[in-house]
Amino acid sequence: MSAFLGHRVESFARGKDGGIDLRYSAGRTHVVGQAKHYLQSSYSSLVSIVKKERAALSDMSPKPTRYLLYTSHPLNPARKAELHRILSPFSKRPSDIFGIEDIESVLAANPQIEEAHYKLWLSSIRVLERILGSATRTRSRIRIEEITDRSRYFVAHQKMPDAEKILRNEKCLIISGPPGIGKTTMAEMLALRLLAAGYSAHFVTRVDELESEARDAEKQLFIYDDFLGRTNLREAPDASSQERLFTFMRWVKRKSGKYLILTTREYLYREARVANERLLENRADIINCVLDVEGYTRATRARILYNHLYWAPGIPSDALSRFVDEEGYWKIINHSNFNPRWIADTLTRIAMAPDDQDESAPWI
Repeated sequence: MSAFLGHRVESFARGKDGGIDLRYSAGRTHVVGQAKHYLQSSYSSLVSIVKKERAALSDMSPKPTRYLLYTSHPLNPARKAELHRILSPFSKRPSDIFGIEDIESVLAANPQIEEAHYKLWLSSIRVLERILGSATRTRSRIRIEEITDRSRYFVAHQKMPDAEKILRNEKCLIISGPPGIGKTTMAEMLALRLLAAGYSAHFVTRVDELESEARDAEKQLFIYDDFLGRTNLREAPDASSQERLFTFMRWVKRKSGKYLILTTREYLYREARVANERLLENRADIINCVLDVEGYTRATRARILYNHLYWAPGIPSDALSRFVDEEGYWKIINHSNFNPRWIADTLTRIAMAPDDQDESAPWI
């Protein structure tokens, strides 16, 4: 609506809204926007609710000078004309009625809307085509297809903007945090952003792979997961390889069209800084690249749990209903050791469990 009007539009919290989801008000101009999600409902149901909306418009104070209706229901010209007649004179013309096709057209013309809302951006067919198109130019196509499928579980938490900012400014990003907190997932979601922008993605496990994959003329993203090892510092690259990694980071910083993302467990990074004087030094090219992924807010935890429960296969519906009715989700959301990987692994084990398992056994 903001893109359509060319002005900032107010939006309001869920609940009783008095017929106003969105509003633009300036002087004697009062434009009201209302959203109706009727994708799976009949057209007659939409007409009924629009008639009720029209009856309420005359009682608004101040009265709207214009009314915009947004619905996920598909509309043809005749139906738009009918809805316009119902909402007249507040609806000025049939083009004030936005069906799903109109909404998609506005999104196509204003890609910044999708980019500002990560899940909306990722579900875009145009974006998915660009991502998989980039995947065909890299050996990592299978990995990229898996990442795209896993993206349904992802929640854009409070650290995501920080990660994007560091990567944009420094061109190198080190994501540090506890095991299972979502470091690799964050790196993968950032990879999708760059794949959609025409970059090829290279997932490596050694420093020499970084060097062999580098191409001056290509737009490239390199992802080096657990670059200091998975469990202890003895698995980390030797001093010579670490120096080569620092050299590669400097090369990425000065080269156009190059980005590097590394992930590591926070305690390994802390130990490495103590053991390696090169990391201990306050080097701007290293320190400025580090992002510590800490705990999630309760709202983010709730969304992560919801996404996993929504998409998880094999959960008995009666068990899920009981879990919701008894508010079992609070035990998980508030748990001091909340961990997205643990939730994913637990639900995977449930899905793979034999059908004759004890029904009285706890399922989560």
